[in-house]
Amino acid sequence: MLHDIWCVTWKELMLARRNLKSYLTSYGLVIGLWGVFLPASSAHSIWQGEATISILLFAYLSVLLGSGQTISTFVSERMQKTLGTLLTTRLSDATIYLGKVLAVILISYIVMLVVLGLHLGTLIVVGQLNGYPLRFPYSLLQFVFLLVLPLIALLYTSSLGVYISLKSTNIRGQHFLNLFMGLPVFVMFYFVLQSLTWKTLLISLAIFGFISFLITRFSIARFNRQRLILM
Repeated sequence: MLHDIWCVTWKELMLARRNLKSYLTSYGLVIGLWGVFLPASSAHSIWQGEATISILLFAYLSVLLGSGQTISTFVSERMQKTLGTLLTTRLSDATIYLGKVLAVILISYIVMLVVLGLHLGTLIVVGQLNGYPLRFPYSLLQFVFLLVLPLIALLYTSSLGVYISLKSTNIRGQHFLNLFMGLPVFVMFYFVLQSLTWKTLLISLAIFGFISFLITRFSIARFNRQRLILM
């Protein structure tokens, strides 16, 4: 089963590679906004140690990327005229689901890492221009948070996004509903960041990871490839 899941994932990754120009066009504004504009405009606060909103906005980006990529991954079967093959393949619904969700997570997380690199670079440059000492703009605890939270958020978003996509009657409605998926994440981790320690970090990520796992199991049970015809 693992081999079949990876085959589905690899197919999606190769499709993304062929459509790289389209991806750059679609994500260019987002990368510029989150990677350059937002950190540049909030650099002073971050260097002063007030990084809560900046971290949450970065985490929320994973929700936006994950939801958009989830819709794109499933709708693309129709656009690429491969829906018929998907419907008749010997692969199980769970294999198709997990393969596509894994592709969504990998593609979106790669974009997140690119944005994070630009984000950190912008903060350091702006910090130097404003006379701040040359050092890493975040603590180790905050940096681990920046790396791990988006990964779990992508699992949460993609799993819940698949379920919403199969229930929604149109793509516009899917995008609208997906935008609100990040609100629980934003609210929950806002309070976590108010008193962030290694203990609260591990506990909060463990709880969020468990919730995301349950949503994934629920979505797998509800997923039916025949529903893709209605998307």
